[in-house]
Amino acid sequence: MQKEILDRALANVTAEEFDQNAEKSAILCHPKIAELIITLKLNQKQIDNGMNYLQKYYNFLTKNSKEPDWKIYVNLDGQLDIDFSNEISFRKQNMYNNFWLTQITPLDNDLETYFAIPSKQKPRKILTEAEQKMQLFSPALKNTIQLITAKESKGLFLVDDSFAASRAIFKYLATLFATNKNKTVAYIDANSLYKFLSNNYYKKPSQSESLIEKYLLEVDYLFIERLGVGLKPEWFITFLISIFSEREINHKINFVSSPIDISGNYPLILNLGQHYNAGAEKVETLFKNILKTSFVKFIAKNK
Repeated sequence: MQKEILDRALANVTAEEFDQNAEKSAILCHPKIAELIITLKLNQKQIDNGMNYLQKYYNFLTKNSKEPDWKIYVNLDGQLDIDFSNEISFRKQNMYNNFWLTQITPLDNDLETYFAIPSKQKPRKILTEAEQKMQLFSPALKNTIQLITAKESKGLFLVDDSFAASRAIFKYLATLFATNKNKTVAYIDANSLYKFLSNNYYKKPSQSESLIEKYLLEVDYLFIERLGVGLKPEWFITFLISIFSEREINHKINFVSSPIDISGNYPLILNLGQHYNAGAEKVETLFKNILKTSFVKFIAKNK
């Protein structure tokens, strides 16, 4: 069968044309190309029309002594085409695209480097640091994380006055979701989000409002770190209530970290303690109730 296919592919090459078509002959006679022709069940027309792809495949084989990460396939039009989806750089770009809203809080340099360089290995310290920092929390945290990564669950609220422990754990989870599970992730510093909304959100609400809310609501996993660093206006807390509540309805998990237990008696809203405001007090109470009922809380031990 293989000889018949190759014979048909070379049938139109006459003796006087053979020298001019020597490269084509070499390509079609290469064992891997011959195997590809048989596997894809290519006819003469498909071979002729797709010769440029076969040559590209052949050039890679002869130069690298191995098959490429990308694949040749027959598309819906019955013509040869190339699928780059298995190429390392392509896969890394897709992983990188899973991180949303990086214009608010950029990725750490080690992750930026990993995604930018195809040959770069994923930083192992992301896992090792997370494992070390988990020792500062209750052993139940590991079980909770396993539930979150395996199926729908409540959100995770980490109280960590050093920031370092919660950050290492959240960075590991965000990287896991974006790279291993191909899920979208937004990893955002609370103060950066507040500044972004203050500078952009209310200047052009018709444009910015719908856009930022769209991403925060639709992203698969939302991480907000360092919430509780400084009091915030009522509108910002109201905004977070809306985001968390809507995401919970849609079974999307939220992650929050804070240096203090903001679900307790600590004030959140600016000026609430100076001038009684029944509306603002209700907003703060509602936000704290969401943290208590929709999140599993863990508090880091003092070193």
